[in-house]
Amino acid sequence: SWLVKYAAALVTVSRGLRDRLSEHTGRDVLISYNGFFEADRIAVSNGQVKKDGKLHIVYTGRLYPSRRDPEPLFRAIRSLRSKGHDPKNRIIVDFYGFDDPGLRGLVRAYELEKSVSLHGFVPYSQSMAMQHAADVLLFLDWTEVQAEGVLTGKLFEYLGAGRPILSLGQRKDSEAAHLIAEAGCGVTLITDEEIENFLLHLLSSDRPSFVGSAARDLFSRERQARLLLEALRE
Repeated sequence: SWLVKYAAALVTVSRGLRDRLSEHTGRDVLISYNGFFEADRIAVSNGQVKKDGKLHIVYTGRLYPSRRDPEPLFRAIRSLRSKGHDPKNRIIVDFYGFDDPGLRGLVRAYELEKSVSLHGFVPYSQSMAMQHAADVLLFLDWTEVQAEGVLTGKLFEYLGAGRPILSLGQRKDSEAAHLIAEAGCGVTLITDEEIENFLLHLLSSDRPSFVGSAARDLFSRERQARLLLEALRE
């Protein structure tokens, strides 16, 4: 279209969308990730960490049936229990967001009512505080290849929280997986065995430490805005 043809620059929010737009227009396309607000991270930096000897896994946001799937995590927890690796039910998973009936059904099917809690919607400030206080943040990557380049804002909140991210998906080469690895903020796991081993390691160790800030700060909105400004100046 004439709008694209005469634009001084084209900008989008992910590598996947950049590639599609570049192929469609035949032009170079800049990337500026949505990022996270540094002020949000500072505001909850003194959040209450639970010291009850349990492994707290936190998910905030909405679930999309058949597109973001927590079932592999439930399978791993049930398998560990059946093998006697978690006799005291130390693994706790908290979901904050839309109260999904399908998720409740999964919890019942795997008999995890004592381990998985659905808290419904909470204020944004509480959601951020829960992220910061978590031992591990659960990220559910899109299971559809067609969704490549669609990055939820929750991913960047997680990157800013400084807690280790456990990303579950069907492949390790998705854009979300690349960003998590690039920031040194977590792992992407795709098999039941990988997930079990990861949880078993966490159960046998101290609380995971905060991930380094140098790489994840790349995804703050201020940093992304500065990078875009520099690119436009060039």
